Amino acid sequence: MNGVKKILVFKLCCFGDIVFITPAIKSLRLNFPDAEIVLISSSWIKNLFPLIEDTDRLIVYDPPSDTESFIGKTQSALKLVKMLRREKFDLVFLGHRNNMFGRILRLAGIKYRLGFSETKHMNITAPFRAGIHENSRYLEILSGNNLKTASPVSVLKKEADKNGLKKSQGLEKYKKIIGLFPFGGVNPGTRMTVKRWDLDKFLQLAQKISVTQDTGVVMFEGREADEKFGSGVVIPANCEVRKIDFGVIPVCDVFVSADTGPLHIAAALGVPTVGLFGPSDPGLVAPPDESGIHAYIRKDLPCSPCYTPSTAIDRSNRVYWKGSDFVCRLGTGECMKGISVDDVYGEIKTILNKTK
Repeated sequence: MNGVKKILVFKLCCFGDIVFITPAIKSLRLNFPDAEIVLISSSWIKNLFPLIEDTDRLIVYDPPSDTESFIGKTQSALKLVKMLRREKFDLVFLGHRNNMFGRILRLAGIKYRLGFSETKHMNITAPFRAGIHENSRYLEILSGNNLKTASPVSVLKKEADKNGLKKSQGLEKYKKIIGLFPFGGVNPGTRMTVKRWDLDKFLQLAQKISVTQDTGVVMFEGREADEKFGSGVVIPANCEVRKIDFGVIPVCDVFVSADTGPLHIAAALGVPTVGLFGPSDPGLVAPPDESGIHAYIRKDLPCSPCYTPSTAIDRSNRVYWKGSDFVCRLGTGECMKGISVDDVYGEIKTILNKTK
């Protein structure tokens, strides 16, 4: 691949998915150190972009919704093609299995189109292997075509002075801080609240942690309407409620969440994590743990995991998809309900002992 001066990374959503693709971005920088690397993504990730290493610029593109008319979708695609043609990219890395996106990138005149081999119109490809970690899947597109690859561990930019950050956030009184995010599973056009652990259990966990006087808890709210603590929720002592903020997450000594964007962001910021997994497979998406600071909890049930690479992409599967909602096919949510407060508290203590 000669003469590559301008690279496009095409990944429209969402937080976790952008984190997963960062090792591939770093790999592109290794192979093309002098090229401009541009990320195209939705407005959803604008606040995350400043933390992404090895990128020079963000193009914001919000695709039409599933309910948009055929004419509306066609007009949006044509506008995107025209915009990309003006940019004159030499190479594109497509992080979606989507034939329409492949067609758009071909029509945009991009010479080198890297992606998964099942996606039409890509000309430098590797097979999509469903049984390996998401980060490694992206890297195989590069390694399978004789390109250098970086570490599969995702890394985001973070504030170097943790103590200074704690002070600026008014949290310096706590020796240790545990971050809890009880929400998530909501993206543009998709709802996967089936991934959430029960809010009451998060509150019980916060109460258990806050008994230790020098340990504080930051309970994070999300950005959507159903990601707030209602007026009837009693927040335990030694707990701070904050809106999810990527600049505050690094003050945490442990971050606890279900499988959703902030969990993966925390891990990429170097914060030890406890991930709570039910519908999704931690072998495919849990934070890579080369440094031994991440843990996950999953109950071994015959029906779990159900949110897999095949079920995630097939919106026509009415067993799992009800409109834009991914649902528990049994209607029980037992895979998440089976995780106890003591399970999570034990993992937090183990990590704190490891990272003294």
